[in-house]
Amino acid sequence: MKQGFLKPGLRSDDRGVSAVEFALIAPILIILLWGSLAFSSSYTIWRRVATVASSSADLVARCNDVNDADLIDITQAASRIMSPFATDANNPTVQWVSATKDNADNIIVEWSYPDNVQTINVDPALIDEGSSVIVATVTYNAPPGSIQQMFETINIPGLSNFSASPTTFTETFHAKPRRALRVNYTSGGEDCPEEAN
Repeated sequence: MKQGFLKPGLRSDDRGVSAVEFALIAPILIILLWGSLAFSSSYTIWRRVATVASSSADLVARCNDVNDADLIDITQAASRIMSPFATDANNPTVQWVSATKDNADNIIVEWSYPDNVQTINVDPALIDEGSSVIVATVTYNAPPGSIQQMFETINIPGLSNFSASPTTFTETFHAKPRRALRVNYTSGGEDCPEEAN
């Protein structure tokens, strides 16, 4: 009886099968791990950006008057909320707009900071007659290679050259003024909160 090319007993020898299976599955597991880290990190950034937007709009909506110093303070607090994600003087950015409407339900920008916004898309139903709404828009650019830096700390070869484009997270929040119908803004005007009489 001819045995073929295999020696007797070689067909039943299963040594090394686990190593081959692991070599086939390992790349998929690494991709799943990397993807889950990227997803969870992105979700956390998105939640923090949403928190910054709601907090920024709410803090301004609690005031009768705001000035540059107040809004700069809130922007600096936004950077702390984003911690431990990388921030700098221009990231995240917070844009405030105070919008009202005329008798024909046309939206009018009363003031904006820090940029001069001329128009904004706001549902007129959000604005009561004679009042306004504060719109805070927060933008955060995730630094390129932020996931890569995590992998560099455990020295996975080949990943140190990976570079990705920044991912931009943007969130907008609307808040109605709490203490007055409108929040006034002047560059060097009254502080918020105002001193009690």
